[in-house]
Amino acid sequence: MPNDCYTRQNLKEAKMCAFKTIGKIQYPSCPQCGKIGSYTSGITLSPLIELINHIYNGHEILNFRPGPVLQYCDKCGTVYFNPANTEVALSGTRNRIAVLSGFWFMLFAIITGYILYLYFSGFLNCLTGMQASAGNFQCTVTPNLIIISIFCFLGLVSLIYYGAKYSDDCKKEFAESARRLSNTEYLKAMERFGITLPVKYKKLINSRDNAKQGIFFIDNSQRQDDVYLIDNYCCSYCGYMLKRPSLYEKSIGPALIKCPQCHINLYDNNAIELAAPVKAWQSYRYKCFRKSQLICILLFLGLSFISVAIMISVGYFLKSELQEIMYAEELFGPDAANIKLFGCELMIEIIAGIGLYKFLLAIFRLHRKGSFMKNFDTLFSESEHRMKNHIYAEKVARGEKLFEEWEKSQKLKH
Repeated sequence: MPNDCYTRQNLKEAKMCAFKTIGKIQYPSCPQCGKIGSYTSGITLSPLIELINHIYNGHEILNFRPGPVLQYCDKCGTVYFNPANTEVALSGTRNRIAVLSGFWFMLFAIITGYILYLYFSGFLNCLTGMQASAGNFQCTVTPNLIIISIFCFLGLVSLIYYGAKYSDDCKKEFAESARRLSNTEYLKAMERFGITLPVKYKKLINSRDNAKQGIFFIDNSQRQDDVYLIDNYCCSYCGYMLKRPSLYEKSIGPALIKCPQCHINLYDNNAIELAAPVKAWQSYRYKCFRKSQLICILLFLGLSFISVAIMISVGYFLKSELQEIMYAEELFGPDAANIKLFGCELMIEIIAGIGLYKFLLAIFRLHRKGSFMKNFDTLFSESEHRMKNHIYAEKVARGEKLFEEWEKSQKLKH
């Protein structure tokens, strides 16, 4: 993309994109010539995608991809708004968590699978020098061992290569996004299309507009005593994407947190400071929180037991199928083992394992740093200790006031 494509004039004349529907996917396209941009992704609306997005902390990771929100058409030179893209410099790469989680899982699966193969085939005894325990097993290299070893080696090399390439691409895209967001006309065009900019970029626009008019002021935007709200689980000052509380909205804990990126104070309305509200509501809010948390824990414990039962039952048949493949003279042919059945069983085992991991992870997140294991008196005393700090209490009160003003402004809009 040319560096001078985002001129002041074409950003002012930017239009909403057109949509081309291919199958069940809508692709944003240029409203002038109709070309689908090479740097775009389709928007798929389905309950399954919403469920997957909710699992990954409620952030959109499948419908949106890193890219310019205001896209330049290289065919006719039109700049148009692309709602399928997201500026990673505002909130980070949204699908990075999912991609890296899958990378480490695949890496672990390949290494574990290869070790299990060596164990069931008896070749691990040869490598460790325990031939005596292998019985009559001959330590010879078989065609199966060569084929599987080559596939595992190629899989590891490919994973490492694409993992490194993905990280480099993320850094490159972040730098390009930061360059685009340094253009105040680009930021103003984003606002015209309804994108709420973080305070940091609003102050950047104001400071440059004031500088053009010869007005200068001291920017105190990063003072340590400033308080900002959490907007859509993002820092309202710099736009950094925060981790969303899993499965429930409320949690007991500090109402003030620090943004990991800009280190500004953020008021979290979803956090319950037991010592802050009226005494009549303290016990009620605690009971409601504990009840909803207990229901979620019991639900995911039940799902975890189901996943374990599936893994044990399928693993019993998977072991016999694996042994048949290990000792088979040929992998393909009429006398070969049933590889298709083995693949289905292995897929069920992997899905059950992923489900068990997700369910247990949800249970641990529900504890919220051990708050579930503490009684009301302990949690109340911790909150009371925080609220005795007059600076902390003042910032909490300021955050509550900001949130009330924000709620009033939202009601006026609707």
